[in-house]
Amino acid sequence: MPKLSFKEWLKVNTFNKIDFKRRMKREVPILIYQMGKVGSSSIYHPLKERYQGVVGHTHQFNQDAWYWEVRKLHEMYYAGNLSKLHVISLIREPIGRNVSEFFHRIKQYAGIDSDYNQLSVDQLKDRFLNNMDHRFSLDWFDNNFKKHFNIDVYQSSFPKENYTYYEEKGIKVLLMKHDLDDDLKGKLISDFLNLANFKLERRNVGSEKGYKKMYGSFKAEAKLPSEYLDMIKKSKYFNHFYSEEYINETISKWM
Repeated sequence: MPKLSFKEWLKVNTFNKIDFKRRMKREVPILIYQMGKVGSSSIYHPLKERYQGVVGHTHQFNQDAWYWEVRKLHEMYYAGNLSKLHVISLIREPIGRNVSEFFHRIKQYAGIDSDYNQLSVDQLKDRFLNNMDHRFSLDWFDNNFKKHFNIDVYQSSFPKENYTYYEEKGIKVLLMKHDLDDDLKGKLISDFLNLANFKLERRNVGSEKGYKKMYGSFKAEAKLPSEYLDMIKKSKYFNHFYSEEYINETISKWM
């Protein structure tokens, strides 16, 4: 995309601000707020097209957020000017999420700009273990929902239907597992937002990207150390959202 001149940038920026105010008056704003690599893009893009209100998409709710709409919602929330907010979030099995995040940012985590397809599974494993924050997903809800909204997802059991709702002082949350059937996720979002016939669109799928071959090899061949697997297995996050049987099956795949 060509760089905008100052005049063009000012025109776009002015339009965006006017459109933001218009959308804030139409519907309760939505924040798709999640830890990343949980399929949120498949929700965000069609929702932004369909929903009449503001739709934000982020992994962090602060002034460092990528999208300016999220930064504005954050500013309004902490100024006491945002009385209602709908939040959609997703959870994912933590090892699979971490592996997906690693390959999504392979140049950053592997420390190499090109020819990363030439790295062996063992070389990739070393970079995966040493260059990532593996507690990010495990601590995400405490560092985000609890911190900003005073919503502690661990205070009540997670239902076997694999989705649930929370509410706290105007903040309404729909939380669901990322591997639910897309039709069910669409229905849950439709009901949550009173938005008829909402459907997801598949986007940002790791198995369809340029690194798909080594991504598949890593998942098929990599064996992770017991210390790492033990840390994941004992985590509050994994034990709250997943059954003991599922946890043991997941751990065994990586042993």
